[in-house]
Amino acid sequence: MTNQKTYLVTGYKGYIGRNIYNYLKTFDNIEVDGFSRNDNFQNKQYDIIVHCAGSTPSKINDKFDYIKNNINLTKRVIDKYPNSKIIFLSTKDIYGTPNTDSIIEETIPYNQSFYGMSKHLSEQLIIDKSINYIILRLPAIIGLNSPRTFITEMIDNIMGNKEIVLYNGEKKFNSIIHIDNLISIVKYMTNTDILNPRNEIYNISSTGSIFLKNIPLLIADKLNINIKNIKNTATSDVSSLFSSAKIQKILDLDSVDKTIIKYLEELQNEQ
Repeated sequence: MTNQKTYLVTGYKGYIGRNIYNYLKTFDNIEVDGFSRNDNFQNKQYDIIVHCAGSTPSKINDKFDYIKNNINLTKRVIDKYPNSKIIFLSTKDIYGTPNTDSIIEETIPYNQSFYGMSKHLSEQLIIDKSINYIILRLPAIIGLNSPRTFITEMIDNIMGNKEIVLYNGEKKFNSIIHIDNLISIVKYMTNTDILNPRNEIYNISSTGSIFLKNIPLLIADKLNINIKNIKNTATSDVSSLFSSAKIQKILDLDSVDKTIIKYLEELQNEQ
């Protein structure tokens, strides 16, 4: 098939990579390969690589794994496939804890974690060596069977009638996105006409914001549960919203409320 495009999804056995891989496999005009960290690279070229593979804080045993599985693996990918267009799934953690009200793509990182630093250095490798790239800085991803997040933990506590502890309930929150929204973004970005010649970085998050103190109320209302055990603890953490204004100029994303409600509906449908 002359118009067939070839794709490689790294980290295709993880939650995000698996969902993107399965989505791309639904197209007849796309040939999709998957790659995991222990696999050998195939001796073929790909039109587009969706680079999801890497170590996250929840799955790390040694900080040096960040170097091996994030920085070194990224270098191996771009060295092996120098002519491929890359969509790199990075993280909002690259910003660390900047003293700013709103984190935008130009915000200068401050006080990065090892994880954030490893992803930031991976980004720089791609920027320096790749012909064509899109970098997506992701928040927490939520969806059916998604890894544990702040929101999923709160839902479990509410359903288990456990105490809900909020840190700075007056703080606004928006750093979450549903896996379906992320797939929509990847769908848009894998259009070769859009990828060429753009080299761009995008913050990704739900639209709008919600006060942290209102999240358990939203969850309880949707689940029809009466909660009383809510404890609010003040901290000195900087309150920064994760701005996705740049991506919102080209794509419509769900609001924070809708993202949470969608996940709750998925849970209810599974029961």
